[in-house]
Amino acid sequence: MCDQRRNIDGKTFAMHPETQTPAIFIFDNFDGGLGLTDALFIAFDDIFEKAAYIVNHCNCKEGCPGCIYLPRRKEENMSINKEVKKEFMNFMLKPSVH
Repeated sequence: MCDQRRNIDGKTFAMHPETQTPAIFIFDNFDGGLGLTDALFIAFDDIFEKAAYIVNHCNCKEGCPGCIYLPRRKEENMSINKEVKKEFMNFMLKPSVH
Protein backbone atom coordinates (compact mmCIF):
# COMPACT_ATOMS: atom_id res chain seq x y z
CA MET A 1 0.00 0.00 0.00
CA CYS A 2 2.66 2.55 0.93
CA ASP A 3 4.89 1.76 -2.04
CA GLN A 4 2.04 2.21 -4.52
CA ARG A 5 0.99 5.51 -2.97
CA ARG A 6 4.58 6.61 -2.38
CA ASN A 7 3.79 7.73 1.16
CA ILE A 8 7.25 6.71 2.36
CA ASP A 9 10.55 7.31 0.63
CA GLY A 10 14.15 6.97 1.59
CA LYS A 11 17.78 7.08 0.65
CA THR A 12 20.63 4.76 1.56
CA PHE A 13 24.33 5.47 1.58
CA ALA A 14 27.06 2.85 1.68
CA MET A 15 29.21 5.69 3.07
CA HIS A 16 27.47 8.95 3.95
CA PRO A 17 29.74 11.93 3.23
CA GLU A 18 28.99 13.69 6.54
CA THR A 19 28.95 10.77 8.96
CA GLN A 20 31.54 8.61 7.18
CA THR A 21 29.37 5.59 8.03
CA PRO A 22 26.62 3.71 6.23
CA ALA A 23 23.31 5.53 6.59
CA ILE A 24 19.62 5.09 5.91
CA PHE A 25 17.23 8.03 5.70
CA ILE A 26 13.51 7.18 5.69
CA PHE A 27 10.87 9.87 5.55
CA ASP A 28 7.16 10.48 5.08
CA ASN A 29 6.68 11.74 1.56
CA PHE A 30 3.60 13.77 2.44
CA ASP A 31 3.55 17.34 3.79
CA GLY A 32 3.22 17.15 7.55
CA GLY A 33 3.80 13.39 7.46
CA LEU A 34 1.33 10.59 7.99
CA GLY A 35 3.04 9.07 11.01
CA LEU A 36 4.23 6.09 9.01
CA THR A 37 7.89 6.69 9.76
CA ASP A 38 7.07 6.87 13.49
CA ALA A 39 5.60 3.37 13.28
CA LEU A 40 8.53 2.22 11.17
CA PHE A 41 11.00 3.57 13.72
CA ILE A 42 9.33 1.55 16.47
CA ALA A 43 9.46 -1.69 14.44
CA PHE A 44 12.71 -0.92 12.59
CA ASP A 45 14.90 -3.67 14.04
CA ASP A 46 12.40 -6.40 13.23
CA ILE A 47 11.68 -5.04 9.74
CA PHE A 48 15.37 -4.57 8.96
CA GLU A 49 16.24 -8.10 10.13
CA LYS A 50 13.54 -9.52 7.85
CA ALA A 51 14.74 -7.40 4.92
CA ALA A 52 18.35 -8.52 5.48
CA TYR A 53 17.20 -12.13 5.56
CA ILE A 54 15.46 -11.67 2.20
CA VAL A 55 18.54 -10.06 0.61
CA ASN A 56 20.94 -12.63 2.07
CA HIS A 57 18.85 -15.62 1.02
CA CYS A 58 17.57 -14.54 -2.40
CA ASN A 59 18.83 -16.91 -5.12
CA CYS A 60 19.49 -14.17 -7.67
CA LYS A 61 23.09 -13.19 -8.38
CA GLU A 62 22.94 -9.45 -9.00
CA GLY A 63 19.66 -8.32 -7.47
CA CYS A 64 16.03 -8.54 -8.44
CA PRO A 65 12.66 -6.94 -7.53
CA GLY A 66 12.26 -9.63 -4.86
CA CYS A 67 15.27 -8.50 -2.87
CA ILE A 68 16.76 -5.07 -3.65
CA TYR A 69 15.24 -3.44 -6.73
CA LEU A 70 12.43 -0.90 -6.64
CA PRO A 71 10.05 -0.86 -9.62
CA ARG A 72 9.61 2.93 -9.50
CA ARG A 73 13.36 3.62 -9.55
CA LYS A 74 14.48 1.66 -12.56
CA GLU A 75 17.41 3.96 -13.36
CA GLU A 76 18.73 3.76 -9.79
CA ASN A 77 18.47 -0.04 -9.77
CA MET A 78 21.23 -0.24 -12.35
CA SER A 79 23.76 1.18 -9.87
CA ILE A 80 22.80 -1.11 -6.96
CA ASN A 81 25.37 -3.77 -6.17
CA LYS A 82 23.83 -6.70 -4.31
CA GLU A 83 27.05 -7.65 -2.52
CA VAL A 84 27.52 -4.07 -1.28
CA LYS A 85 23.88 -4.00 -0.17
CA LYS A 86 24.39 -7.27 1.74
CA GLU A 87 27.53 -5.91 3.43
CA PHE A 88 25.66 -2.73 4.36
CA MET A 89 22.71 -4.60 5.82
CA ASN A 90 24.89 -7.02 7.75
CA PHE A 91 26.91 -4.08 9.11
CA MET A 92 23.71 -2.39 10.25
CA LEU A 93 22.65 -5.55 12.09
CA LYS A 94 25.71 -5.42 14.35
CA PRO A 95 24.73 -4.51 17.94
CA SER A 96 27.40 -1.78 18.15
CA VAL A 97 25.73 0.18 15.34
CA HIS A 98 22.51 0.73 17.31
